[in-house]
Amino acid sequence: MSFNPATFQIDATDNTVSKTVADARQQNEARDAKVAALKAAAARFAPRRDNFALGKAATCLDLAAKLERFGSFVSEKQAEFADKLIAWSLPREQAPVAQAPAAAPAPAAVVLPKLFALMQRLSKLTIGKLQVARKNQDSLCWVKLEGRDGVVGKIEAGKLVLFASRMSPAQNAEVLADLLRIEADPEAAAALHGKLSGRCSVCSRDLTDPVSIERGIGPICLEKF
Repeated sequence: MSFNPATFQIDATDNTVSKTVADARQQNEARDAKVAALKAAAARFAPRRDNFALGKAATCLDLAAKLERFGSFVSEKQAEFADKLIAWSLPREQAPVAQAPAAAPAPAAVVLPKLFALMQRLSKLTIGKLQVARKNQDSLCWVKLEGRDGVVGKIEAGKLVLFASRMSPAQNAEVLADLLRIEADPEAAAALHGKLSGRCSVCSRDLTDPVSIERGIGPICLEKF
């Protein structure tokens, strides 16, 4: 049987030929995808004005043109550089912003109406380690703590304000607790102080009269209650 070139056909079922055709198709698709990625990277670099992006749009377009023309990069280093350019052009993911802890709710205003009202008739009241003092013709009351210089708080229009920076946290809590106990019954708290200390809580004089000792307050200071 003689060979006729005109009627010769490549067997499409030949595995080697099929593989070669498939490989070529994949290479062309990969090249086209890389060209498109470089052009997209150039478009992302173009509007940027930072120093890092300077000139990179032109570099991306140059590499894309050469890849289209020659079908491949001239070296592996050039291919790696192209991949880096594409990656660099992508917007960076923003690091999640740490959520600030929720601010602790402001404590409710502490009001001491009973103690404030009593102090409008007194110039000074000492109970335990606390002393509340008021200047004549002034309704504002200052709070002092034994062993601390200066005042540690004030009572203005019945509202308590403690100066936390002038005390330790423990002292601050103790002063607040003591003032709240006094507020429950200021007159009874003043009398108890006199009985326990032997001194009048208003004038700080020693109680010598049996009746005054029993009462916890001297006769003159009692008239102010």
